Amino acid sequence: MSSSRRPARLLLLVLALCASTSSAAPAIDRVHSLMEAAIERPKLPHLRIPNRGGLSALLSPKRAVIVLPAVLGGMAVACPDVLTALLVQLICYLGSLFEPFDSVLPEKGLLRSLVTTVQRAKKAYNVKYGLVTIDEQQFFDEEDAPTEEEAASAAEGGDGEEEEQEEEAGAASDQDGGDEEDE
Repeated sequence: MSSSRRPARLLLLVLALCASTSSAAPAIDRVHSLMEAAIERPKLPHLRIPNRGGLSALLSPKRAVIVLPAVLGGMAVACPDVLTALLVQLICYLGSLFEPFDSVLPEKGLLRSLVTTVQRAKKAYNVKYGLVTIDEQQFFDEEDAPTEEEAASAAEGGDGEEEEQEEEAGAASDQDGGDEEDE
């Protein structure tokens, strides 16, 4: 019988110790006894978009996507010129976004057609308003081409100027390779 009482006594002792420690407040050292409690974070206010009158109250972004095909269809019937101008602007805008990547785009495809449309529109605008455009080939050819003054004097046919040009070319070759005459 003594063996059956021993575990019961041990169990009562453990329960008594647990009860005594759970009711006691945790010990606080002197430094932390003067601290204030943590500040409670206030709840963030719930904001909502105020109801505005007029078109913005009736037309949300989701509704605008639904109404867009109907508006485009109405524009095609009522004012096709405005719709055409709007679509050209859209095509040129999208093409100008992809124009820097012209060299890596495939030869055929939607993006290539948008980019070529933008390039043709730029060229037509420059031709219409007389703006000078420089192609890559023209950029390299301009170094070799004579200036406007030289072209005008050559058109007049002055023989003295040709001799001066030959003398200048000879002087330049003497400066660069004057050792060739000595050999």
